[in-house]
Amino acid sequence: MSGRSLVGRRDFLKTAAAVAAPMIVPASALGRDGATPPSERVTLGCIGVGNRGSSNMRHFLREPRVQVVAVCDVDRVHRERARANAELDAGAAYHDFREVLTREDIDAVSIGTPDHWHAINTVQAANAGKDIFC
Repeated sequence: MSGRSLVGRRDFLKTAAAVAAPMIVPASALGRDGATPPSERVTLGCIGVGNRGSSNMRHFLREPRVQVVAVCDVDRVHRERARANAELDAGAAYHDFREVLTREDIDAVSIGTPDHWHAINTVQAANAGKDIFC
């Protein structure tokens, strides 16, 4: 044996990675099979999930390009109902809207609070750098 390989180590690793990638990365992550890839999905927090807010949330849940990741309401009954409808863990249901705004994984918020809270929620969401649906 000559001691020198015809294929360099780096070339071998590049080729091996390219061959193995389709087996490691699921098709849904690449947007194949009609699935929306996670990079093209808007992560949404719903603030105020009473009557109007829960109606908005239901529409967002039907949209494949949106992923509801948090709900928030001061009323425990509304909050828990919305959490169950969105199939979220208990940790994704908040009493204080400011906790939703601190989450870095949330791109946008849907605000369905009553008029006397609506402006406060909207201004603070804008200050937090979130896109807003009212």
